[in-house]
Amino acid sequence: MTCCATLPDRLDRPMIYLSREQEPVIMDNAKMHGVCDFLDDREVCDTNLPAWVPAKVIADSLGFGTNGIIKATAWAAGTPYVWATEFENVHDLWKFTEPCIAVGDTVYASAEAYYQAQKPEPFDADEWSKVKVEFMYAALRAKIVAAPEVKELLLSTKNHPLVSIKGDAFWGVHPEKGGQNMLGVLWMRVRAELRAEAYEADLAKALEATASGGKDAAAAMDKLATAESLLRRLKEARA
Repeated sequence: MTCCATLPDRLDRPMIYLSREQEPVIMDNAKMHGVCDFLDDREVCDTNLPAWVPAKVIADSLGFGTNGIIKATAWAAGTPYVWATEFENVHDLWKFTEPCIAVGDTVYASAEAYYQAQKPEPFDADEWSKVKVEFMYAALRAKIVAAPEVKELLLSTKNHPLVSIKGDAFWGVHPEKGGQNMLGVLWMRVRAELRAEAYEADLAKALEATASGGKDAAAAMDKLATAESLLRRLKEARA
């Protein structure tokens, strides 16, 4: 596999998503020439972004080597993972305009702004460690409401592991030390919940159709059975 516009069900290597917003990054940054050359060879650069690109191509261009990829793949039990800067809340090299998010009745400048605003004052590391994951989860749920394109991208990752390589071994996987990849874990939790919510909506529609009877009842029953089966499998996977 080289690069692709949409992810297949099975991958043979880790992949990173590059949106159209990344074109100036890969074209104007000297470190990105390797990525641009790779995409040019495949008639992607300038014309067909967004695309999923092998993580190794990006790592080689940035001079990072393969340590991070090896650690991230090991976290995913050897399964090729995927990632996108859209799943981060802070961006250095790659471009993404973070949306304002609403949590309750309060609007925050970004998911990161909300998360940071929840820290206790005076700061207590022990207390913060008990609640920070759920605050990050709330930030991600609010982010997909504010940025539907992130929700669409998340669902497009199918069942592939989501792994972030970063210097923070709690939220990501450190290229030397490994890590917990908690940000990736939370995104996979959100992804599973979105699918369950969609199936539950399908169930409700199918029940309504069968209750009304008529020529659509049989088709609705088939859809209901399928949705029930998928929902059951999702809940079993999450248990």
